[in-house]
Amino acid sequence: YCFLPEKLLWGRTLELLQRHDYFPQAAQLKAAMVDLLSKSTIKEGFSEGSIYLSSVYRIELKVALKLIAFSKPPFCDESAVQQWLAATEEEREEGDDASDRLSEQQRRAIVMASQHSLSILYGGPGRGKTHVLKTLCQWLTHQNLRVALIAPTGKAANRMESVIGKKAATIHRLLQWQGRKEGFLYNEKNPIPEVDYLICDEFSMVDIFLFYSLLKAMPTGAKMLLVGDKDQLPSIGAGMVLKDLINSELLGATQLTQVYRQGFGNIIVQAADQVNRGVVPELYSINCAQEWSSSDCPLWKVPTPTEAASTLVALARQMQSDGVELHTDVMVIAPQKKGVAGVNNLNKLLQEVFNPPCPSKPELRIKKRKTATNKAVSSAQSSEETEEVVFRKGDRVMQLENDYNHGVMNGETGQVIVVDKLKQLVTVSFEGGAMVEYCLSSLEKIAHSFAITCHKSQGSEFQYVLIPLLLACRRMLTRQLLYTAMTRAKVGLIVVGQPEALKVAVETNRPAQRYTQLSTQLLLDRELLRSQLRESRSASATKAEPGTVTIASRVQQRQLNLTAGQMTSIGSFAVSLYVERYGTRPSKRPEQVGSYRFKTYHYEIEALWLVDRAIDLVLQTPETG
Repeated sequence: YCFLPEKLLWGRTLELLQRHDYFPQAAQLKAAMVDLLSKSTIKEGFSEGSIYLSSVYRIELKVALKLIAFSKPPFCDESAVQQWLAATEEEREEGDDASDRLSEQQRRAIVMASQHSLSILYGGPGRGKTHVLKTLCQWLTHQNLRVALIAPTGKAANRMESVIGKKAATIHRLLQWQGRKEGFLYNEKNPIPEVDYLICDEFSMVDIFLFYSLLKAMPTGAKMLLVGDKDQLPSIGAGMVLKDLINSELLGATQLTQVYRQGFGNIIVQAADQVNRGVVPELYSINCAQEWSSSDCPLWKVPTPTEAASTLVALARQMQSDGVELHTDVMVIAPQKKGVAGVNNLNKLLQEVFNPPCPSKPELRIKKRKTATNKAVSSAQSSEETEEVVFRKGDRVMQLENDYNHGVMNGETGQVIVVDKLKQLVTVSFEGGAMVEYCLSSLEKIAHSFAITCHKSQGSEFQYVLIPLLLACRRMLTRQLLYTAMTRAKVGLIVVGQPEALKVAVETNRPAQRYTQLSTQLLLDRELLRSQLRESRSASATKAEPGTVTIASRVQQRQLNLTAGQMTSIGSFAVSLYVERYGTRPSKRPEQVGSYRFKTYHYEIEALWLVDRAIDLVLQTPETG
């Protein structure tokens, strides 16, 4: 969310603060809200009762102003691109390449993208977006324009590079992230160099903050095309930018609706379209692993999660024996992490198929705590609260958090190439080219990826996708999740589970509800937006410079008497929550206590809620002797 309606904010605040022996008073909450408004920590938006964090409010205003500046009517003559397209089509036909003929929709998309400073191309799988991008890149090169291809994740950037045939990068790599303190190297004062045209794929995954960073780093005169599928799951971060831009109708946008994919994968596209329309697809039924290739999109009916897990293993074995390269071509996408047919358990089972043990493959066995921090511990520290994880040479793994020092982003996959049992080190070679060494304490940053969640699969494409669908994970089953998982498959899709679960998923239409006002702001007068931004900046400038807080200082502020063990747990929780939210660790600064000098984590004031959450989590957990 970018904001919350006041009533919802009140309800959630009451729910958060309420305890069995305490119920917050409405007068106290009202006073606190008035205080936050007076300090400009929060801000009421354009619609009555919309409560923003002031920083988010300003970002949304700035994005709107940038986009309005981009939305000037096209001024170039379209005849040049039309003539070039006609000549190119003629060459293709003469060279027996008639199958690459552009449809009228695709031609309009290329003309619009060449004319507008910022335009949008959207549509589902198999609609010919890649063909448009390839042809557009050829036209831009013909015009001697410098083109940059980008995507939110390393996986999406790699796929974009392979299908278009030009170098692609993540947004963070293009903007050159310098760490949380410095931010991006390229910004408003230092625009991206040597770029005339920017094409961003999988744009539905981009949140409002990253989009603003991209907009303000755009060089003067450069153009941008945003490409995506509005029906996929939205960004993990705040906002719903792609849908907001389409709904505003401010920018030039082309929707591709015609299905072009033929042969392999066409049945998948049709089934995904049915799901997206709320129609339960009739999938070809199979009953044994040997039948997996009898249809592009079969259903193997099983009654329980246990049978689903064993069936997925059997399918993987059969596909491997039939010549399918499991490591590069097969992915299991599950709705959730927990459970017998969840990601965590499936990764253990599938490891024995994808990468079975053998004397030539060294492996490192570690224990991971079953807590929010999920830290790796040595084998000697095993307990009921830990589980064994085996990292073996040849394993497929995924990065779980952004690592800007090594240039590896959350969601990038790689392969374990070295396991040093003596030094307890694991080295991973990632698809983007980075090579990272993990010690025991940093193994929490990676996990096996023979099976992944639907959210982690966004921006990726696989030859074959296997999906467990069971009523045991009913709360996760939605039309949007199923559509996203299905559209990851290019050649074959196999659903394993209960027909009832398929029906529940299709009929549970739960489009992401994001509270944003970007589409509304894009229709407002530019001077009104500027005045709102000036007012917000002025109010913010009257506040004191933001400081930092440590765990010890916050505990002292709250007048809590905690044990050393509780303080350690709070520190672990706080760092884990910070990394999950910001993609990096908080800064460490030197402290002096008596004759002792040491470094401790410092959290920005805006992250105070996170420190308090860590404290509350520990206070709610009774200490064990």
